[in-house]
Amino acid sequence: MHIYLLAGYIGSGKSFAASCLHTLLQRSRMTAFANKIKDAVAKQYNLPRELCDTQEGKATTIQQYNTTVRNLLIRHSAELKAIYGVTVFADAVVEEIQSSPEIQVWILHDWRYVAEYNALIKAFPEAEIHTIRITRLSVSPIDDPSEHELDYITMDHVICNDGTETDIKEKLKYILPYG
Repeated sequence: MHIYLLAGYIGSGKSFAASCLHTLLQRSRMTAFANKIKDAVAKQYNLPRELCDTQEGKATTIQQYNTTVRNLLIRHSAELKAIYGVTVFADAVVEEIQSSPEIQVWILHDWRYVAEYNALIKAFPEAEIHTIRITRLSVSPIDDPSEHELDYITMDHVICNDGTETDIKEKLKYILPYG
């Protein structure tokens, strides 16, 4: 099994790169650590789920709560981690992967914490886990621990997202172990 973990600051193009990687790796499946939190926030605050998926949606201010969707996600995530432990979202991904043994290539486009990596290693010791940092020169991180925990972690690959879809695909092809 191969698991691709994409890390990078907000707006660096992790989801875009993951979609490109998904087209290159046939029979792969994309998922995210944050799916569970996005579902919970959309349900609790009666928001369209799509607002939780894009940078524009996350920047939307919810007037009745006087905050953005992004802030609701961050706050709710911290609350759930305090109750259920730091691997609560990684555990959900582990369950998802375990429930689909026929899928041998997984792409996670929102890796932010060392605990997520450790949970995957523990659950799938036989898996080849590939770490990829996506960078974009025009992007600066927000002041949140989720943006910085992986700053000093050595990645298998670093890809600068400074071009087109074709450029990203070419860079991704180059790093694939069997592509």
